[in-house]
Amino acid sequence: MPPHAARWIKEQAYFLLVLAILLAGFGNLLIGGGHWQRSTAVMGCAMVLAAALRVLLPNARVGFLAVRGKWLDTGAYLVSGVLVLALDIRLHH
Repeated sequence: MPPHAARWIKEQAYFLLVLAILLAGFGNLLIGGGHWQRSTAVMGCAMVLAAALRVLLPNARVGFLAVRGKWLDTGAYLVSGVLVLALDIRLHH
């Protein structure tokens, strides 16, 4: 692997972690055989994790998780994650 690729992966590690969890949830949704609640719960948790990482990590470490300001990003990730989880819980019961 070229050194610049390894550096990019290291710089984007937290973003790639959140992306991998989102993709795992989406993949489970596509092939999970009707277990959409589990898939949406995983995706909602990934967004809450993104919010936590955005607020806890310094700007130099968050990579592509930083889109706007720290608090706007955190709020957007948190609201979207909580809404997905709340709808998941509401529709599950």
